[in-house]
Amino acid sequence: MKIFLTGATGFIGKHVFEKIYAEGHAILLLSKDAKPGTFGFKSFSHRVLVQRGDLQNIETWSGRVKKIKPDALIHLAWEGLPATNFEVSVKNLELSLNLFRLTPHIGIKHIVAVGTQWEYGARKGIAREGDPLEPFNPLAAAKISLQFLGQELAKEKNIKFSWLRLFSVYGPGQRSGALIPSAVRSLALGATPQIKSLDTKNDFIYVEDVARAIALVLRKQKPQIGIYNVASGRLTSVREIVGELHKVFRRKMDKDLVSHGQSHVPGLIGEISKIRKEIGWKPQTSIRVGIRKTVDYFRHL
Repeated sequence: MKIFLTGATGFIGKHVFEKIYAEGHAILLLSKDAKPGTFGFKSFSHRVLVQRGDLQNIETWSGRVKKIKPDALIHLAWEGLPATNFEVSVKNLELSLNLFRLTPHIGIKHIVAVGTQWEYGARKGIAREGDPLEPFNPLAAAKISLQFLGQELAKEKNIKFSWLRLFSVYGPGQRSGALIPSAVRSLALGATPQIKSLDTKNDFIYVEDVARAIALVLRKQKPQIGIYNVASGRLTSVREIVGELHKVFRRKMDKDLVSHGQSHVPGLIGEISKIRKEIGWKPQTSIRVGIRKTVDYFRHL
């Protein structure tokens, strides 16, 4: 399969690239700065093409992509994260819609894109794909808009559309200011991590499990429209995460470790029976193993 991939140099994108490359697909990367070393290669193989550019200059590269005739699009690009403000969110929505408009003209038969748990709103309990959507912030509102417009385009043009709502993704390559990389940096220096709220609970999902979900959906989705939660299906507290990190560093939990604020995250669990049944996916990486893999990555930077 020929796969057109956006956002390949991002946190999740690198893992998705590695997964679909390992499966033998031909990959067309849209990137201004992707280099072989970004993905651990000395040079790109014949199965990897790089189209220099971004979503702001579609007209300069759309002709070449049309000649390549990719079978599927995996759209992960979203500028400005972790910013969730109105201007950034609207800009990303517009850029993504322009890309979606292009897909029928370049031969795309399947669009796979990602959303967020925030589409369900700031609530606790179990979130199912059919639940009412209550955007928590402009980012979630933009994602919801993109999902609905994307699936309407797919129906009109008779192509497949997949929307994966990702919960709290963690793992190698995550931005330095996120919970785990920040705590790893502090512990490596012998310092006490600065934690906003130890009692916050999230549904954490390891990034390689996310990449595997995306690859499986691309191959196994049968319905024309597929909306799926990608989550672990359980809550883990920040206190548990930090405790596991201390074990990796062979340190006792610091008595000075306290919360430095309150979190707005109430604790939302992603129900994953739909993706299990339709796609055959389930998470394979436990929190304990995922944290150890993540620490190993940051230790070797």
